[in-house]
Amino acid sequence: MKITALPAPKYHLDNYIWMLELEDNVICVDPTQEDVILEYVKKNNLSIQHFWITHGHQDHLAGLSGLLSQYPKAEVKGSPLILSVNQPVQDNDTFSIGNNTVEVWETPGHKRDHVIFMLKLDQYHVFCGDVLFSAGCGRVLYGTIKELYQSICRINTLPENTLFYPAHEYTQHNLEFAQYVEPSNELVEDTLFHIQNNPHHITLPVTLKHERQVNPFLRVQEPEIIKRVLKLVPNVENTPLGIFSGLRTLRNQF
Repeated sequence: MKITALPAPKYHLDNYIWMLELEDNVICVDPTQEDVILEYVKKNNLSIQHFWITHGHQDHLAGLSGLLSQYPKAEVKGSPLILSVNQPVQDNDTFSIGNNTVEVWETPGHKRDHVIFMLKLDQYHVFCGDVLFSAGCGRVLYGTIKELYQSICRINTLPENTLFYPAHEYTQHNLEFAQYVEPSNELVEDTLFHIQNNPHHITLPVTLKHERQVNPFLRVQEPEIIKRVLKLVPNVENTPLGIFSGLRTLRNQF
């Protein structure tokens, strides 16, 4: 299998389009920018059979309509709430790509139509859109903080060698926030130093093991983080959900 990250600069949000070449199948995850994708497939003599849409924000599907005019027989999988989807999927659905299985989880919070696609090979390869970033998570836009927390908790039940492919390169700023709320975390400091000294390096994908060590949204029971959130956020509840909500509030302001 070959997985390629295509930077998509149109929205100035550090988007990645993930291209999968698996057996005889070519899959495009979140087709943000038509010209970038067409340049890649033409250069590599490919034809797209599948589109996977994690959620219905414009910076994730803006290129889809134009690409469907080029590939009218392509399957478009995603939430039934997304109009462009022609193969709707729901929570716990599975489907096959070649000889491989893909499982779908609904992961609301950032947006209610958000799903993740989990390709099982020797390990899980999870295309997680905007629900989980390296050292961070998505904002609550069209959902609730409780939904987002539950989605993150569910993701955290996967095996530690699971690889995550978020849709944005937000890692450096997320790590700067992680350092702000957990200044004693040496791995956060080391990872941030490495990124700052390799400014054009793609930081993704990342393992769940790594995220459990650096991502404050997966570390809401760490004493230092709890103490920091209780100090900085007025009236926050000292519960895992309360600390998670406080972290999200702080990250929005950071």
